Amino acid sequence: MILQNDSEGTAKTITEMFNSGSVDEQLSILNAMAQNERSSERNQMKDDWKPLFTRATTATDSRLRRAAASILSRTPPKLAAELVGPLLTDDDPQTRATAAGIVLSILVEKPDATSRFAGMGASAQAKTNKPIATPQQLATWHTAMEQHPDTNMDLTVAAALFATGDGRTDLPLIEKILGTPRSGKAQRRQDSATGAVIVSKLPWPEGKPVLDKMCASPLLFAMAVGQSKRAKPEVVDYLLDPVRFRNSLESASGEDLTDALEQLAGYDSDSGWSFWIETDRTRAIDMAMVESTNAAWRATAIFSLGLRSDAESATALFEKAVTDLDPWVRAAAVASLARHSKDRARLEQYVGPLLSDTNSHVAQVAACALLEPEVRLASGLEQTIQYFQFEEHHGGRMGSSTPDARPLTMLEGKPAFLPSARKWLSTKNEASEAFALLLAQYGEFDGLDQLVSRRAEASQEDHEIVLAGIALSRDSKYIPTLRQIMGKADGEWELRKVLQALKGMTGPEARQLRLDINKRIRDTGKIGASTID
Repeated sequence: MILQNDSEGTAKTITEMFNSGSVDEQLSILNAMAQNERSSERNQMKDDWKPLFTRATTATDSRLRRAAASILSRTPPKLAAELVGPLLTDDDPQTRATAAGIVLSILVEKPDATSRFAGMGASAQAKTNKPIATPQQLATWHTAMEQHPDTNMDLTVAAALFATGDGRTDLPLIEKILGTPRSGKAQRRQDSATGAVIVSKLPWPEGKPVLDKMCASPLLFAMAVGQSKRAKPEVVDYLLDPVRFRNSLESASGEDLTDALEQLAGYDSDSGWSFWIETDRTRAIDMAMVESTNAAWRATAIFSLGLRSDAESATALFEKAVTDLDPWVRAAAVASLARHSKDRARLEQYVGPLLSDTNSHVAQVAACALLEPEVRLASGLEQTIQYFQFEEHHGGRMGSSTPDARPLTMLEGKPAFLPSARKWLSTKNEASEAFALLLAQYGEFDGLDQLVSRRAEASQEDHEIVLAGIALSRDSKYIPTLRQIMGKADGEWELRKVLQALKGMTGPEARQLRLDINKRIRDTGKIGASTID
């Protein structure tokens, strides 16, 4: 299809087809452009498309203008800024709302704005010293949007009106609309993203009534906090007051809770505050949230405290939380204990009993916690301790750990929690790897043998666990398994893992396998070198 052709004449050809076509044909062209994968990517639409968009955005038929607005929301911000004006005074409310979203995302100085304004506005420009929109454009857009003082104004439109104005005159309008949040997941997310733009321009103390409205909604509050990097210091101080923080999020549930967790306890973000930022303010909030009646925030706070360099000072909180009624809080407490505990006996005292927890996730985290750190790293099970989970939500600090090159060694003794690990192993538990490895750490390899026997369906992660178990055993009976894993290894890194598992094994088979692995590593290096050349 012509749209998939990136030649210089593509825009000219399609524009000629558009200009000569009927309204239905023009609509078909616009719809095809909207669905075309290439045209939906940032910066694919260049200035040579401007004549087509100029005509479409000023067309008599409202369907053409609406379709043009939808496509314009995915064009480069500079082009969008030049063409959005007429759409802001459109008679069609949906077109005006889309145009308002375009204005908002032009104003957001974040390269990832597409994800936050999906379906509402243009992709934001990368951070630059010079804004895309000029003061004259802002004034023009503001005047255009004032022409439709709809009593049921969309929050997106109201936010665009506020963002292009003086930051004070339209505050009562924002306050009024924030008091009537819309339903529906997509609309809630749009509203919360729009709220982030509002927070970035909110004056102080005049904006306090608006903040109070946002504090009344867990989702809006979470978005405001999560995007607070662009807000005034006084606004940030108000939002991050520990008591207010807890009260604002306490009632979060369902999709609002999921979205709030994603914003405040997701993976690393430079947009604003999150539970994973190690500051005194975060600790104060954590201390307030561990007393929350909402299990999600108790779990998050416990996990956050466990990430800190001074986590040991919160040991009493972790030891108390392992008895929490909610399994996700117990799991977070176990992870926090595992990350900082230097007293093996005390760790076993508080975590060992949780191997008999009725919740399989808690028991699995406990098993991982009781593995020696180098065994967790070698097996790939460290992520169970390092990353946060509450129900279906995942988050945490992104990072990597370097496996210890020393041989893995078994621990002496038979602690009281081993029978509980065996029970999980004896069930048809798909996540039995951690229990098998824990038993192997104490010299019991029945679970490892089970893992080896079902290697045909094993993933790469399962291979790492098997390799760690074999390394603990130092038993040459597993050499055929190591050879099979070597045969499927992809690259030098995976081959060296097999070599690591061979440490401590003796005999002709072990020596030959080492030779074969080293030859594969050398061959891999030669292939890499030839590829570079």
